[in-house]
Amino acid sequence: MKQTQTDAQKQQAAYKALMRIATLTNSNGGHNKKIEQFVETARLRLQSYNQLDSVLTDIAYFRNSFHAQKTSNEDWMKKEIRTWKTIAFITFTFSSCEKYKDGASNKYLELVEEISKRIFKHAYRRYNKKIKQFAVIEGNNGEHRRHLHAIVEIPDKQTVGSLKALIQKLWGYGNVDCLEVVRDEADINHCIGYLLKGRTKEFSSDLLVH
Repeated sequence: MKQTQTDAQKQQAAYKALMRIATLTNSNGGHNKKIEQFVETARLRLQSYNQLDSVLTDIAYFRNSFHAQKTSNEDWMKKEIRTWKTIAFITFTFSSCEKYKDGASNKYLELVEEISKRIFKHAYRRYNKKIKQFAVIEGNNGEHRRHLHAIVEIPDKQTVGSLKALIQKLWGYGNVDCLEVVRDEADINHCIGYLLKGRTKEFSSDLLVH
């Protein structure tokens, strides 16, 4: 039986979608077994047109799943961070979890604005230039004290020490720990993996991006 052009177009679109999914990697830079298994199974099913609509539905579901989004976030973050010159991994704590229970992300974003204003001055006022950063809040479900991890590009003419001193001056809600990250693939992957560790579906919206 001759297949319609519509089926052929759907099949081609499905193959292209699977190719994009197959490029996702895990936080260690290697292939992700769950993604590999999904892509392999879907490709086999695509050989039969009568499973076409079902495969397309599964692809859409997988691409919107937390697992795929987390892996996609990892890839996106790695590509961005590889372009940064000097990197710091910073942990922020809150001395009073209840006091800042509903405003942790706002407090952090206010800090980003203030740091950017002080460091970039004219460029901040005219072009809204900000420090490059990724951050995740932890402790939202009460399993441990609320805190925040961030990967930050250290701006030109700044050092880890000077940036930490500025942050400590401005962050009045708890302690700050700041470490420089060696710019090699293993360290970058480790930091991103740690940043996204334990991400669950209900916490996926905690990812803050620059």
